[in-house]
Amino acid sequence: LKRMTVGMLIAALAFVAAALLQLQIDQTLPKLPQGVEGQVKFLNLNSAPLTVTIDGTVDVSVPAHQVNTGDYLTFDKPVRVVFNKNMSTGTDLTLMSQTRRTALVSPTLDMNLVYDLSKKPDEGMNAIRFVNGLGSALNVTLGVGDIAPLSVSNYSLVPQGKAEFTIMNSGGASCLYSKELGFGSAFTLVIPSTFNIGSPDCWQAIQVVEDIKPNTIHMGWQIPQYFLMTAGEVVFSVTGLEFSYSQAPSNMKSVLQAGWLFTVAVGNIIVLIVAEAAQLPDQWAEYILFASLLVVVCIVFAVMSYFYTYTDPAEIEAEFRQPEHEPEEKKRDRVEMERKDSDCSKSSTASDKKKKRDSVVEQHNQEVKQSKM
Repeated sequence: LKRMTVGMLIAALAFVAAALLQLQIDQTLPKLPQGVEGQVKFLNLNSAPLTVTIDGTVDVSVPAHQVNTGDYLTFDKPVRVVFNKNMSTGTDLTLMSQTRRTALVSPTLDMNLVYDLSKKPDEGMNAIRFVNGLGSALNVTLGVGDIAPLSVSNYSLVPQGKAEFTIMNSGGASCLYSKELGFGSAFTLVIPSTFNIGSPDCWQAIQVVEDIKPNTIHMGWQIPQYFLMTAGEVVFSVTGLEFSYSQAPSNMKSVLQAGWLFTVAVGNIIVLIVAEAAQLPDQWAEYILFASLLVVVCIVFAVMSYFYTYTDPAEIEAEFRQPEHEPEEKKRDRVEMERKDSDCSKSSTASDKKKKRDSVVEQHNQEVKQSKM
């Protein structure tokens, strides 16, 4: 029981390690809108800074060829948007619930809403798209294709590593742009109106907008929790099977081992019930919950191990064998006594027969003597 308690403590440490790792991972995840909320960010395609006034109360500054500072703006209802305090440029902005969008503001202060990714790309891929801020169409290689003036391309999935894009105009001039990519990120690359295609340093004019942060936690950090969980499982499960086998009588060993394995199935059901009933908003909180439950069970096992009296399996076997052997011993004693009685009876019968035969012979001899006289 003491070893089982130690095994559960090690398993609880594995859940704590998983919670700490999850906290670090959550910092790289996008903060998505919840319920009826929608999110938007403004991308200024003008060559001058832009001021966005929302509902006449909130002013948002947007640098030239950049997005508004900070993260996405979150709204749960339609808002009125005005550019540069010019009421004639006002427009109503309605966002769909649980979506992220980018508002492209053209030099004429027209607004075009485009959808953004609402989750990280699968399998560690990176999502890349281009915004054409020029007045003419451009072609971008690597699956992006043609981009109309003052518009945005679709996202293209690019693997981790160095990605190279070739930007070409209708006149055949080109510009090579390269970027190192990590895992699970999303970027919007803005080609500004000041972009001079064909110049040696043309790539420096391209502005990078980070839609989703890349993963910064290495997968190797999962190894400690795997090690702790495996060690705890070995110490707990193997010891539990040994305990149920050694403390059970011979005719109950398989039953108790089956009962031990049945508790594993019941435990899995309890995990499902607790995980669904808790309704915890964060994954790390669920890990802490299971770690806390394991600590409580550890305390119970520690108390049990202190008061539990272990039994000797040999004594148990002896107690179970004794009722079976007593009748055999009594039977052997009875048979032995009967055998002795039988031998005594046979000896007595033979002696009587000999005496009778001697008496008959003696009587015959006497009769012969009398006849001669």
